[in-house]
Amino acid sequence: MKKWTLIWSMMVLLIITLSLSACEQQPPEEVEVQEEVVIEDYKPEDSLPLRLAITRPTQLNPLLNANDTLYQVYHLIYESLVSFDENMDLVPLLAESWELDDSGSRVTFNLRQDVTWHDGELFKPEDVVFSFQVLRNHMNAIEYPNVYTTNLQQISDVRITGDNSVTFTFTRPYSNALETLVFPILPQHVFASTNDALLTSNDFPIIGTGRYQLEEYDASREMTLRYYASYWGRKPYVDEIDISIVPDREAQISMFENGEIDLVEPVAVDWLKYTDNEQVKGISFPSSHYEFIGLNFRDELWQQKDLRQAIDRSIAREDIINAIYFGHGTATKVPVHPISWLYKQSEAMEDETEAEETEVDETVESIEIITLPEETEFVLLTNSENPLRMKTAETIVPALEEIGLKVRVEAVPWDEMQDRLLTGDFDMVLTGWHFSLIPDLSFAFHSTQESMGNFIGYSSEDMDSLLEAAFFAPNRQEKEMAWHSIQDYLQEELPYISLFYKEKAVLYRTTLRGELSPTQYNIFNGIETAYLIKPQESVANNDEEQ
Repeated sequence: MKKWTLIWSMMVLLIITLSLSACEQQPPEEVEVQEEVVIEDYKPEDSLPLRLAITRPTQLNPLLNANDTLYQVYHLIYESLVSFDENMDLVPLLAESWELDDSGSRVTFNLRQDVTWHDGELFKPEDVVFSFQVLRNHMNAIEYPNVYTTNLQQISDVRITGDNSVTFTFTRPYSNALETLVFPILPQHVFASTNDALLTSNDFPIIGTGRYQLEEYDASREMTLRYYASYWGRKPYVDEIDISIVPDREAQISMFENGEIDLVEPVAVDWLKYTDNEQVKGISFPSSHYEFIGLNFRDELWQQKDLRQAIDRSIAREDIINAIYFGHGTATKVPVHPISWLYKQSEAMEDETEAEETEVDETVESIEIITLPEETEFVLLTNSENPLRMKTAETIVPALEEIGLKVRVEAVPWDEMQDRLLTGDFDMVLTGWHFSLIPDLSFAFHSTQESMGNFIGYSSEDMDSLLEAAFFAPNRQEKEMAWHSIQDYLQEELPYISLFYKEKAVLYRTTLRGELSPTQYNIFNGIETAYLIKPQESVANNDEEQ
């Protein structure tokens, strides 16, 4: 156990990519979105520029940046060795292929040979090694949170192993080796030893290998991207992207409402109100925001599995999603997203609505034989800044009372709630995690992590063994099997009462066409299919001017 504790103390960085989800912003007041009539017979090749907006960044280096709006735009400029698909699995990008050795501690990437940087220089293996060294050497400059730093300390060596290959060696078998290496690659030749200061400078040179290159940049106003003609992949219809730089997300939404930009990621969950206008559409997609009820296992009452199971059966997850989150969520019984390639399909989630009334009757009977002191009252803690979470708590309480439990909601400020979780001063808590794309639940359930993410004080040798098996799985097949075992255990033992994953969305004007397929990792997924239609009003005005 001491050895395992040492390993995990080396991985404190995992927590910076995971944060307890705090507050959901109040839905903005309804506004009338400007309407436009569009011309239907328009060739994609004649696309207008795409108009976007980002909030003002403080760090331009994509390896160190934590501004989410810039992070998304950088998917258009920079590329990584591999990328995430819609199932959170890995697909090739700058690497054509890769091989894991039998031990699971070494991965070799075979790089594409038809890639050039935006300044015309050839993409080389040296660029990969250099980019990793930048991450490792500038960890103190990395803004919070940053997914790329998660498990860097597991890497012991990176070296060029062929004319067009790079090998990463890990300290021991490591199942998340590939996910850890999803970070943007920088051009080594731009940052010679005398130019190392550029890495954290406001004059950072934005040069990537992606579909679009930087044409103009004004830190206080805008940036312009243009299609890179020598790009190795499919040519897009959109040749130019004009990006306004604004103070905050509210300013982004305002620009969208006024018809000044074509696409935006809203912060409110009731984004469907914008689509009441015929000129606006929305695409929802799964997010990594997971909601759950945590139980304080330091209280002997929660050691009764029958009690935990009764609470789990009593909650109508789909009703909460539909009534409070406008249907923008995916119910789950485990802290693994149902879209993930690691998810094990559960019969427990099937036909939940039909079984609800029967389960309530059975649960009432099981509660009656559970040992609880007379007049026991549980306090369900949550944070007062989050109105949707408070509504969820108010929905859960009657459901628990229906099966015979007495529960009271206590809503406190976020900082106070965090202090109480750290000190163990709670019965039950309704909260959430914003999971990293690098899958690992050890921070929440391993017995060595009580001072970190395991604030519920959960301790189980069986759970520890399952988590370690998943962490050290030498190949993808064994990793998947290990995660299935974890999910079986979680559904049986219920250290968390899992509720649902929230959805996010992208709003766009109907002048934007194509097959965009946004994901949590990249909201511009499918950008190569997009094109912009001219509004009819604009054409009419042009005719009048002539």
